[in-house]
Amino acid sequence: MMLTQLAFAYFALAIGYNALSQISLDMTGKKFAPTEPAYGLQVMSLVLVIFALRTVMPLWVFLPLFTLWTLSIIRFGVGNHLAGYDPQTYLSKFTWISALVINIFGAVTFVLYIINSLHIHLV
Repeated sequence: MMLTQLAFAYFALAIGYNALSQISLDMTGKKFAPTEPAYGLQVMSLVLVIFALRTVMPLWVFLPLFTLWTLSIIRFGVGNHLAGYDPQTYLSKFTWISALVINIFGAVTFVLYIINSLHIHLV
């Protein structure tokens, strides 16, 4: 149950970040990060719907989808932001660090969620 709450917290943070980035883009012409905020909102909304439907989805469908999602967070959400801060592509160091922290939080949460779904006990 706790991992589910953490997953929804990740979605709230990621959607909120992209929504604020879109507002910034609309008002100032500058987005928070290289990612197009409208695209980020669409992807996050779709993945949130899939996650919300996980209880009616067979595990053999849900787990591969979320494993791919988690790998994409690690590669693109964490990897791209870890490549470094560039004042040309990020609004500020704060928006860069925020994007990195949100995606690390999501990656860790979903890795633990997948492990828990497989009933693998680490301790």
